[in-house]
Amino acid sequence: NPFARASNATSPTIPVAPHLKQTSSLREMLGVPGETPLRLQDLADKILRQLEILGVLIVAEDGLLLTGRLPTGLDPLGWSSLTPQLFRKFDGEHQALAPGLPRRCFLEVGGYGFSLWHEQGIHLVLCHRPEAIGREFEERGDALAHAIALFCKKHGAAA
Repeated sequence: NPFARASNATSPTIPVAPHLKQTSSLREMLGVPGETPLRLQDLADKILRQLEILGVLIVAEDGLLLTGRLPTGLDPLGWSSLTPQLFRKFDGEHQALAPGLPRRCFLEVGGYGFSLWHEQGIHLVLCHRPEAIGREFEERGDALAHAIALFCKKHGAAA
């Protein structure tokens, strides 16, 4: 089995993701003043504008759509249901794929790019032009997924 690890081999050191080393607050990332109340829908709208993407969904661990929207013709409830299932499938297969649990994936469906993150019980789905993906986009998405998960935990949206 080419994916099996020798029993005497040590586990590889997996570096800490850069967004976990120094995370700006969600307010700082999205340019929201400290006194402004934050709602998930407002955060989704800010993400849409700042990243210049086509859609965004914030989804609970069980597939419940917390907020967001997608372009006309795409089903937000379908995507909110599918996203956790994809990560559960990856989780079940992860030992054969690589060490560590997957937390991000990219799909191209019907001419749209979908970048999906799984972070601390929250899923962030960004819909964009497939060519928009790049290192900066991925890093920004990583940081946003982490900050949104923390926001949801703090405000009980991930329950």
